[in-house]
Amino acid sequence: MIFLRLKRESKEEKERRKYYEFVNKFRKKYVPKEYNQVKLLYDICKPDVTHLFSLSNRSDGKTTNYIHFFINLAIKEERLKFALMVRHWDLKVAMEEQVVDVVEKFSDLEIDKLMFKRTPQYTTIWYDNKNIGITYDMNKATDLKNASGVLKKYPIIIYDEFLALPDDYVSNEFTKLQRIYSTTDKNGILPLIGHPKIIYLGNAENFMSPILAGLKLYNILENHPINEKKLYKTKEFGTIAIENHYNESVNEKINTNAFGNQSLAMYTGQFSVNNFNIISNDERKEIEYNKQFFYIKYGTYYIKVTYNQKTYKCYLSIESFLPPEYDYQFNTEIADNTEKSVYLKESFFDEDHIKKYAKGFFLFDNSYTKEIITGDSFISSLKINALINYHKTFILKDTVEESEKVIKDNYMQSTLDSLVKKFNQGVF
Repeated sequence: MIFLRLKRESKEEKERRKYYEFVNKFRKKYVPKEYNQVKLLYDICKPDVTHLFSLSNRSDGKTTNYIHFFINLAIKEERLKFALMVRHWDLKVAMEEQVVDVVEKFSDLEIDKLMFKRTPQYTTIWYDNKNIGITYDMNKATDLKNASGVLKKYPIIIYDEFLALPDDYVSNEFTKLQRIYSTTDKNGILPLIGHPKIIYLGNAENFMSPILAGLKLYNILENHPINEKKLYKTKEFGTIAIENHYNESVNEKINTNAFGNQSLAMYTGQFSVNNFNIISNDERKEIEYNKQFFYIKYGTYYIKVTYNQKTYKCYLSIESFLPPEYDYQFNTEIADNTEKSVYLKESFFDEDHIKKYAKGFFLFDNSYTKEIITGDSFISSLKINALINYHKTFILKDTVEESEKVIKDNYMQSTLDSLVKKFNQGVF
């Protein structure tokens, strides 16, 4: 007789299986096939995934479906409450109304059991006398830091409409998001999800989002296939989950001809990508074969210039923060002066410099960088070639000379130490 030994299911595996069953039942019962299928819910349990992006055309139901699910999940599992994050305090009211609409829409929920409790920093969401969620705005990131005992109870962060028009983004948005996340991540390892998750819901608008810049997602998004969910492994941010959904049935129900803009991203669910002056893989290899680079601090951004030391060909990229091992070599504001940086005076600018971009003299790492630089008359007048010459002639030369001096000093010191040691041993 042959006995088969069944592997005992661990506690974590059991929780994960029950969660997946919960997701499957929810999708089957409440998510029509013609609307967003909330597929990112299956990636919540992956320990190396923190950032999850759901992109689509408008009105495909992603906000409704995700909020509805997390209301149900929080009612069932109090350790997995959700946070609805917005940019401005005024938007909190609209988000609360969104919660009300969801509760009124679905028969599994009762509007009489829904309640909000407001404080100056946040609003908590209650259902049937049970706290299930919270709403707050990222502009209060500093105040919320003092409420870490509250925020840590809501490890599922939902950032709806994270893509917006260029003027709508708040200053230091990526930094504020980092602060809110660190304030939330105070529980150690959480059941089922490991660490807090951030779910970003948005309609393809433009590449101006500071969050896309901070997570360096432009090159990924420019090539992400429509109607697919993929996981992207990154060195700095772990694995990032992205789904991009085009809902054709929704467009059939709305007036896409109102302003003659059927091709706009809000209807196609895809970013409009203009590859003019965007660096190709071959051009990148050519420049990086014998490269040097430097950073320019401009407000809250850092412009990285990567150039070939022989040909001077270069490409530009915008970054939200510097790697800890690097510093900036140039800055545009006096307040950012350091002992090792160069303040860019008028001689480094030329109003006609924008023409060089039009002629394709400089390449861009991604569309976001191109939009930022060419759309800013101040920074587009910065003479890139002059900076490359200055960096190579002075900063790089000084760095090499300093390195050689350090090597020489170390050699002299080691030689002296060796001689002293031999003298003490009576070798001479």
